[in-house]
Amino acid sequence: MTEKETNEEDVVEETNEGDVVEETNEKNVTEDKPNSVDNGLPFTDVQLVGGIILALLVVVGGLIMFGGGAGYGSAEDFNYPDWADENGLIIDNETNSTNAQAAIQSHTGALTSSSYTITIDGKNQPEDGETEENTLTYKYNSESQTAFGSQEFENNRTETYDRYSEQEQLTAQYIGTDNETYDRRPLLQQSSYTAASEFVELLTALDLEAIGTTDNGDTVVYNITGVNTDVAGELPIEASGEIMLHSSGYFTKMDITLDNNAQNTTTQQTITISDVGSTSVEQPDWYDTAIEQTDEVNASDIEVQQPPTQQPPTNETSP
Repeated sequence: MTEKETNEEDVVEETNEGDVVEETNEKNVTEDKPNSVDNGLPFTDVQLVGGIILALLVVVGGLIMFGGGAGYGSAEDFNYPDWADENGLIIDNETNSTNAQAAIQSHTGALTSSSYTITIDGKNQPEDGETEENTLTYKYNSESQTAFGSQEFENNRTETYDRYSEQEQLTAQYIGTDNETYDRRPLLQQSSYTAASEFVELLTALDLEAIGTTDNGDTVVYNITGVNTDVAGELPIEASGEIMLHSSGYFTKMDITLDNNAQNTTTQQTITISDVGSTSVEQPDWYDTAIEQTDEVNASDIEVQQPPTQQPPTNETSP
């Protein structure tokens, strides 16, 4: 999708996500994120964490759940993936680094082999200025090899329909209520958007503590206790919220608030991954119209394109 996108799959997702050029199927596993272009629209602007905590001003949002552990099962009994523990990503004592790639591969592989829905709600609120909000919904089904994404920002909405078997993406752009345009372009992502980079890169920049489990013990809940000073340095940034990890190796939720005290800005974001294994993707109601009004993608179009660079789910639109 969103050319995504995310693509993944996510920092980072759009993604619409093989991001970081995330490919699964045991090829290169980097999270592919969707094609993007500077079109002045929300997909290239206020949205996901694009450069970890140091790029905070374009990220994060949502409802913060200050857990404390009440109502959760014991985190001590949780079956962590090989790359994680009660403090988030495991740090190798010899290299003093985390195996972020293993986490990305795990998250991406678990989702792209099935079906899932990603919902992202973001808000950027300067102390003096207008609050910016956006919402992204992305659905993927591995059986049909299709994905549908929709992102809203202010008075604009962009919807995408990805067909991986045909390597093409259809886009519908709505500006206000009357202006509706369509486009069709090569789909360069090798796998769908999963927001893997958004989760993993934030984990490397935050201090976490497992406070319990939910979902009958299948999901561990991490409380965000602050920003890792080794990453953020002396930046006056405060972080709070929660991140959830499923025992099957994929993240299910991130609720986070970042306060940049230097710029008096609060950024919030909620990423939720749901309906894993039960998400269906239908053709959008504008599909036939888009097919009629756009040119067919051919092999030469695909060959001349270059793979997208790592970035959050974005969509380009026709001039």
